Amino acid sequence: AAEGSEGRALLLEARLSGLGAGAERRVLLLRDRTEVVEDRQRLRLAIRAANLGLWDWDILDGHVHVDATFARMLGYEPDELPLTSEQWRELLHPDDLPVVSETVMTCFSGGDPQYQVEFRQRTRDGRWKWFLSFGGVVARDAKGNPTRMTGLQLDIDERKEAERVLEARTHELEEMRVAAERASHAKSAFLANMSHEIRTPMTAILGFADILEELPSGAFDHDRRADAVRTIRRNGHHLLAILNDILDVSKIEAGKFEVESVPTDVAQIIEEVLGLMQVRAAGKGIDLSVEYTSPIPESISADPIRLRQILINLVGNAIKFTEVGGVSLHVRYLPGEERIAVEVCDTGIGMTEEQCGRIFEAFSQADSSMARRFGGTGLGLQISSRLAEMLGGAITVTSTAGEGSTFRLTFRAVPTEERFSILPSLDSSGDHGFPIAPGDPFEEASAPIAVNAGAGAAPGLEGLRVLLAEDGPDNQRLLTFHLERAGIEVTVVANGREAVECFRSACTAPDAECPFDLILMDMQMPELDGYGATQELRRSGATLPIIALTAHAMAGDRERCLEAGCSDYLAKPVRKQDLIEICRQWGRTLA
Repeated sequence: AAEGSEGRALLLEARLSGLGAGAERRVLLLRDRTEVVEDRQRLRLAIRAANLGLWDWDILDGHVHVDATFARMLGYEPDELPLTSEQWRELLHPDDLPVVSETVMTCFSGGDPQYQVEFRQRTRDGRWKWFLSFGGVVARDAKGNPTRMTGLQLDIDERKEAERVLEARTHELEEMRVAAERASHAKSAFLANMSHEIRTPMTAILGFADILEELPSGAFDHDRRADAVRTIRRNGHHLLAILNDILDVSKIEAGKFEVESVPTDVAQIIEEVLGLMQVRAAGKGIDLSVEYTSPIPESISADPIRLRQILINLVGNAIKFTEVGGVSLHVRYLPGEERIAVEVCDTGIGMTEEQCGRIFEAFSQADSSMARRFGGTGLGLQISSRLAEMLGGAITVTSTAGEGSTFRLTFRAVPTEERFSILPSLDSSGDHGFPIAPGDPFEEASAPIAVNAGAGAAPGLEGLRVLLAEDGPDNQRLLTFHLERAGIEVTVVANGREAVECFRSACTAPDAECPFDLILMDMQMPELDGYGATQELRRSGATLPIIALTAHAMAGDRERCLEAGCSDYLAKPVRKQDLIEICRQWGRTLA
């Protein structure tokens, strides 16, 4: 049997061999074609499973042939497509057409035989849908020109929407992070500034209280004792105003702030405000005036206390930031709106557009240098803006840097009676002066305190020469009193720039001996603050001790002073004992 099977196998092999080479090639070709058909079937199954749309572009006749999956992606039935290449282009989003055209032309030129590009196409219902297309040139003529392209198209609309949502959320989170950082920095700067605003008047209050308590009754005459009391009262008013601002902000943010609606004489309030501000304007040598450009009601329903508060803030700010020229108010009634508009115009330093955009934010001034140069808590405008809204109006601002600003206050003005007054314009520089309001907290600083220099001299400090840089008149008088009473010779300057110029002018002569043994440097001053002044002095070669006097007493403030070049640090309110002791530590002992 085995021999029979082997014989049949040999016979079959012999018969196949007898078919010849041509028949063998036909068998192999048939097998290859079968494998190609099977590969295509597998490819179609893979494409269908991946939800890919198949397209084929006959470049010569301009038609694009697509399969059923491609057609359904665009909302069409399979028999409604193919389409021409021009129709396909019309379905492209205009913003995506340039990148698609560039990609195809690169593929045509042979720069990249295959491509991949994302674009939007309009579906049958008119909406734009995102696709990812990839393919390439599959046939060229004898000259190398493309004659056919084919490829696949994938619906990525859901992915794109998820990316858009993620991007929007990321952008939102980034804006929230930036806003949180800005708020944190603003509040940190506010707290540091509040420390200065509170500690500076506290230095004068506690210091003059100590003087009244320690000095014998005969050491001060009646006028000097009354002057010390006025200084304490003035700085107490300043502290009270700060506390009121903080409480107002707290109430406004908690939604517990209420305004009244009672008969109010607007002209009288404006006159009181200008009377209160006249001394401050006169002290700076600037004009203060009011002009009524229309008759206004004699009485309206409003909150007189809050209206007065707003006007004090606006006029006070205008005076604060004006060095030359003047401040003028323009008042008119808007009968069609039943509102009164008050424009407060100044010829001061002005603001940029960016600064105008943030001055009504809590804890903010136009920039941080404003607080150093002009003082203030940065709460006034935010409070005033919210109060104006509660009074049925608003505050807006227009400004030009270096030329001045105009703040426009509007508020609801429903007349309580049909009587209007035509009021005269008033100017503090002319015949019509403003009556000084009683209890003016902005009265001029008092004269220096007379001191018997040898009466309380501290041992080892007689003849010590100190340059005192301090911008607050009350604190100038207080510190000078304590220093001179300890036997120290004091030279006073009002800001960092004057301190640098005073030191340099005294030391310009060759081999000239420095006229000072010690510098007491307030760190927050106009023109040039203590940090900048100390750095300039150190760059100039000044080696004498520089003691920082600062109302910034938060963590890191001491280190900042030392990094600027200061030798030591003394926080406000300054105690007499600490002041004398630090001068003893750093000053030279005279024989």
